[in-house]
Amino acid sequence: TTHMMMQHQLGIDHAGKTVLDVGSGTGILAILAVKLGAAGALAFDIEEWAVENARENADLNNCPAIRVFQGTIADVAPDSRYDLMLALSLIHI
Repeated sequence: TTHMMMQHQLGIDHAGKTVLDVGSGTGILAILAVKLGAAGALAFDIEEWAVENARENADLNNCPAIRVFQGTIADVAPDSRYDLMLALSLIHI
């Protein structure tokens, strides 16, 4: 699903846009968004390891415009506005 989402992102104009990466995991979608020209990205996940990993990956990919926090959508300021929202859904059967 991540690969499909990244393929879809390649067809979207990210230039100057703000991005919300919901359940960011490794942060790869936020990183791609910034590399495609997004002005900035806010990424979050409920898992501490994912947040640490996303921060490290953003640093390794020279993406200081990405902010990462541990929490849920309820922790995003309700008056925040984003041009793009990225979210993956994994279903375990």
